[in-house]
Amino acid sequence: MATVHKKLIQAALSSHSPLLGQTVSSIDFPALNVALLAVHRSGSRLVSGFGDVRLQTGDVLLLEGSNDFVREHKDDEGFALLSVLDNSSPVHWNRSILALSLLLALIAAQVRRLHLGPV
Repeated sequence: MATVHKKLIQAALSSHSPLLGQTVSSIDFPALNVALLAVHRSGSRLVSGFGDVRLQTGDVLLLEGSNDFVREHKDDEGFALLSVLDNSSPVHWNRSILALSLLLALIAAQVRRLHLGPV
């Protein structure tokens, strides 16, 4: 099974978007292979009654999805802007565990040195 690397994507709706006028809850985002995380309008994040928000031209959607979504929709006239946010890849935990192990080994060595004195 192939690993899909999720990214944060910002998508600004153009005046040609088929999503205009639809409520957030009426749109099947999973069918688009993305998850909607937030909606920004005029520079402010919309929070109350999120599912009842009717999308307007210029709304910026914060989505979680793969590069495939961006490739499939990069020429879509429904989006005035479509971009992957830098540094939005998930953490590689296997690397974090190695780094944490090395850090703990260094701390243990320093503690031992403090208790035994200089060698």
